[in-house]
Amino acid sequence: MGPGPPVPINPALCGVAGWCLERDDATMWGCSFLSPFAVADGATGGALAWSRTFPGRLDQAKAARRFAAVLFADSPVVDEVELVAGELAANAIRHSTSGEEGGVFTLHLMVRDGLALVGVRDLGGRGIPAVRNDPLNTRLSRGRGLLAVSRLAGTLGVYGNPLVGHLVWAELDGAPPMIP
Repeated sequence: MGPGPPVPINPALCGVAGWCLERDDATMWGCSFLSPFAVADGATGGALAWSRTFPGRLDQAKAARRFAAVLFADSPVVDEVELVAGELAANAIRHSTSGEEGGVFTLHLMVRDGLALVGVRDLGGRGIPAVRNDPLNTRLSRGRGLLAVSRLAGTLGVYGNPLVGHLVWAELDGAPPMIP
């Protein structure tokens, strides 16, 4: 089953806009008013987490993909993590101020409860990330990265807004606990 319609996060309640897509009717823990990477007092709650900031250049999307692949090399979801990291990084560079002179983006990776979480934080600007699904326009050569990610992910979401930046994240099933 493909993802359903976006589920909005009420900006009046949390000060930011966001949405997520679910593949089924499971509990939408990933759609809380905090990003799934938010942890209290820096504690990871038993999860393993990594973050790395990259310069906002297109060649750095490939570097982000390699970084993710190295960390998940022994995981059955390494290919999916690598693809999602690269797509989200490329989107941050192409569609936010992260891709402007001096811009940066940050790749966040986490393994928690059998899930791999992959997220990219951008610097905002230029609108809100959205999944484009236009089956009638097969001539598009770009603009389908989040659609591909949504088909791989159990949950896909956006936290933030154009003023403060976005964290676009995906949750992938099948990540075993990893020993650092």
